[in-house]
Amino acid sequence: MLVALDKQKQKSRRALVFGGVAAALLAVGGGVAVAVRRDRESDRARGDDLAESAYAALRTGDLARGRALAADARKVDPKGRGAAEAWLHANGLYLIDGDGTVGDAIAYMDEVRTLGARGTLVAFAVLSSAVAMKNDKLATSLLSEQRSRGVEMDAYYAFAVGAALDLACDADAADAYAQSSALWVDAPLPRVRRARAFLLTENHAAARSALGELPVDRPAARVLAAALTRLELERGAPAYVDPFAATDLPRSVRAIAQALTVGKETESAGLDVALDDVDTPLVALLCGRLALSAGDREGASHAVDTALRMRPELGAAARLGVTLALGRGDLARATKLAEDSTDVEAKHLVRAVQGYEDGKPDVVRDEVLAAFDEGASSWTLATAARGVLGDGAAPDAATLAAAVERGDPWAAELAFDAALARSDVDTATKTSRGWEASTPARKRRFEALKHTEPPPNP
Repeated sequence: MLVALDKQKQKSRRALVFGGVAAALLAVGGGVAVAVRRDRESDRARGDDLAESAYAALRTGDLARGRALAADARKVDPKGRGAAEAWLHANGLYLIDGDGTVGDAIAYMDEVRTLGARGTLVAFAVLSSAVAMKNDKLATSLLSEQRSRGVEMDAYYAFAVGAALDLACDADAADAYAQSSALWVDAPLPRVRRARAFLLTENHAAARSALGELPVDRPAARVLAAALTRLELERGAPAYVDPFAATDLPRSVRAIAQALTVGKETESAGLDVALDDVDTPLVALLCGRLALSAGDREGASHAVDTALRMRPELGAAARLGVTLALGRGDLARATKLAEDSTDVEAKHLVRAVQGYEDGKPDVVRDEVLAAFDEGASSWTLATAARGVLGDGAAPDAATLAAAVERGDPWAAELAFDAALARSDVDTATKTSRGWEASTPARKRRFEALKHTEPPPNP
């Protein structure tokens, strides 16, 4: 009996000991759970604070800082929604207007898939990637599909839509940036892009108005204002651009800043740098117009080639390329550019010039009429060309001299031919000064000049 009681007491003591240990373990476990929960809440709060700081940096246009803060937010709170969205927006904007590469775009989309982004977020992400890859066909296709789904617009998605339309050379980009500006209070990025969109489509009045909405001390606004001044008010006017500061500009204006360094007293190295950095064919074309305004016709032609490599069907690039080619007497290149393009005006222009070179005034007339029927501008010197060929009154020398001074297409060749026809060797020689005999049209004229005797002195 005593033995039995002793055993019972031992069991009771063991039960008390084990029960105490279990209670202690439960108490410790509960404390750990509370501590873990508190740590998670602290991480979430810290991650949200960093995400808010990232958005604040993006709002000022500081994409690099916004991207770094968003990355820190995800490190602190890897599962937080706020941190994830800030990271997605910061990296997408960096792809569009920072230094994002094709490799960055691919890695970005891989990470976006792991986040499981949906709706407007994923629409923003895929458009940003397409823009970074400079894939205009993909961007256009994505836009069409997203519009059919009725993707809801927010400030960041509207910005990406504008960038995609810029890449596709669509003038509606300005409207998308206006939407982004309305939704993104005080943010300079969409406002800078809107002003640039007007400049790219040569809507100078709208560009000036849009620039008026930006602080004049913003470097990006100063660059765009300088470009507008050079194109419109002071052709060839120098614009000082700090090459070190230019690298800190958004991608959207960086190439324009580099193109502005081209001037009468400078080399065209800045233009080469600019063309390597363009984000849309229209920027390449703007760089070409800036180079041309500074007297760099070769650089302008290089810019045209860049624009056409990015978008072969770009009519505005073909038109400028045709003008440049005709300006140096290269009818073969002008014809190829025009016929490979969709630009009606360029096609009829080169065909009319070819008709003149073939001595066929009826072809010149027919091409002018055809251009008129299609609502395109015709060759302004067509009547003068027919007159030189004997189909109408011969143009006077002063009219042709003014056309040469303006740089009208094929004006120099017409002025040369008209001078030679009236035996004015001095004017013909003066007109051909500076020509290179590298094209058939000019080589033929040099030969004609060699065999033309000046009239005897009275």
